[in-house]
Amino acid sequence: MDKKLFERIGIDRTEVKGFHIKSLDFKKLRKHQSVTLEEHGDIEHQLENGSSFAKLKITDNKYFGTFFIGTQKRNTSYILYTRMDITIQDRNYGNLCNSTMVQYKERLIQIQQYLSDEYGIIVDISELRLSTLEINCTFEIKHYFHKYHRALNLMMYNLPDTYGKISEYKKKDKTNVRFESETFYRGNQRMQIKIYDKKRQLHDAGICSIDQHVMRIEFVLKTAAKIKEVFGTNKVNLFTDSMITNFYNYQFYKLFVHKYQIWRQHNSQFLHQMIIKHKKNSPKNWQRNLLTECRNIELQNRIPVILEIEDLFEQIKLLDKSGHYARTKTSILKKMNSEDVYLQHDAQKVQEILTTVYKIYKNMNISENSFRKSPKCGELIKY
Repeated sequence: MDKKLFERIGIDRTEVKGFHIKSLDFKKLRKHQSVTLEEHGDIEHQLENGSSFAKLKITDNKYFGTFFIGTQKRNTSYILYTRMDITIQDRNYGNLCNSTMVQYKERLIQIQQYLSDEYGIIVDISELRLSTLEINCTFEIKHYFHKYHRALNLMMYNLPDTYGKISEYKKKDKTNVRFESETFYRGNQRMQIKIYDKKRQLHDAGICSIDQHVMRIEFVLKTAAKIKEVFGTNKVNLFTDSMITNFYNYQFYKLFVHKYQIWRQHNSQFLHQMIIKHKKNSPKNWQRNLLTECRNIELQNRIPVILEIEDLFEQIKLLDKSGHYARTKTSILKKMNSEDVYLQHDAQKVQEILTTVYKIYKNMNISENSFRKSPKCGELIKY
């Protein structure tokens, strides 16, 4: 398949609440196998036309996932409670392309009409509020996703401890006798961070196959309280595309760019001291001993000490006082083969990710007026 990805920051899955139910066509609802309707119960909701019902659940999976209508106790009384989860469901490409806020609001209007036409449900959507919000940046990468595993593991390690444990899903590759990383998770009860192989996910789900390698980095705001904290509101009508992109850029810089810069500074100092130590302990064999210790530390701790060999060379050059840097560099390279993990340019891979996301953000800000006519998934757009 040719290139179908539109690279941008946007939204995917959401959960919304606050539908006002004006009327229900009970005869139409009873005909649907995907509808579970309880017309009578201990607590019934009275509609404007005088009819009432207890609970309604629709599993649609066309325009939306599940739509639930019921009652919820608040203080000493019961109120109408509604909830709908909405995911991009492009017929050809699934959720490969995320959605702008303008497109999302248009989708809600389509859902409102669809509820009326298909199920006989008349709703008011003017007071909808978000209770879950997934914001992602989806972009093409230069290599197979699994080749970024050291870079991504480091990026997830650098996240603040408030995000809890790191989870990683891997696929067993019997042919090459290895595990291939597919997904990295880290989060808490309010927000989750997820990085995964979008190409493989779409393929394994049987949705589509694409030629390019695609990475998705996603922030999931899991509660209405968190959404309000971040944006000052969770009312759908008040959201704009700039709110979404600016939030993503701020979080991405704070959690990934800034944390990586701090790690590089500390790790450079660590390498600096290790070189001094090994030169002092064994002037003749310091290079081999240093490489061995760095490999052992990574195997034990699962965090790189040398992300790529240039990181080590940078510190060796700073310490070189006798003009032997070039000879030392050549000597170290001779101790490696072409497939050595330190020669796979993993620092460049981190930089590729950070730079790509920043460029997408900048281009979206420049092109923000174009959101009024957003391209459909499948169009190839260049900023």
